[in-house]
Amino acid sequence: MKFYLKRKAPKMFRNVDLEKEMYSPIIDDISCFLKEELSIDEFPENLLFKTIPNISKEWIALGDFTFYNGLFLDEFYTR
Repeated sequence: MKFYLKRKAPKMFRNVDLEKEMYSPIIDDISCFLKEELSIDEFPENLLFKTIPNISKEWIALGDFTFYNGLFLDEFYTR
């Protein structure tokens, strides 16, 4: 018989001030390129952390999986 530990996904840390001050020009350039050249729109902010039931991945339990987990890395890498 196997036993599995149910762990909660860690709380994401995002430094929004650093994004606005230091990375804003780079983010704007990339965003402009994606919209104009590749016709890719931004992912809706209201859906980003919406949970998707009946999906799990590694340490993310059923009911805790979000669109963020499915589309991006598990953490923000800002200083």
